[in-house]
Amino acid sequence: MIARQALQNLATAKSYRTTMVVPTASGTVTASADVNREQGIMGNLVVPSAQGQLTSDIYISGETVLFRQGDSAWSDISKSEDGKQLTNLFQNALAPNGTDVTRIVSDNTRTIETKEDASGCTLYTLSQVNEAGKRIPYQICIRNDIPSFLSLQTPAGVLTISYTDVNTNVEVKRPQ
Repeated sequence: MIARQALQNLATAKSYRTTMVVPTASGTVTASADVNREQGIMGNLVVPSAQGQLTSDIYISGETVLFRQGDSAWSDISKSEDGKQLTNLFQNALAPNGTDVTRIVSDNTRTIETKEDASGCTLYTLSQVNEAGKRIPYQICIRNDIPSFLSLQTPAGVLTISYTDVNTNVEVKRPQ
């Protein structure tokens, strides 16, 4: 219940910064976003490729979705299928609004361990049953009733989502 409440508190936060590190078979994908509930989301995605790192930026505010790859000009992809998919990715993974909290902390979640983390938050090791019926462990570290980070072991390594600057002056401005 503590973890669920912390995620609900984040979902109602006015602003924060978040970073996601996703290990994959071809390298580490990183996504980051500045989230301001009134102004929108400014996100960055870095994907490994054979040519090196591919960098993309996205701006989401209301129905407006702007996108650019590398140093290219910003494109309005608001009405495209890609725009809808990228919006869903960033909003669900990096800027949840509270409706998806039960997916992270479901009713079948069990606490395995609680301890103080070196970073100053309380680290909860939890587990819950996935769609395949397997109990999967993961961790959430909570400070001041807000998650500092979530981590989950994947076949490629540890996936981590970090949250900082919650309810501080995080500005999101539309790109020019």
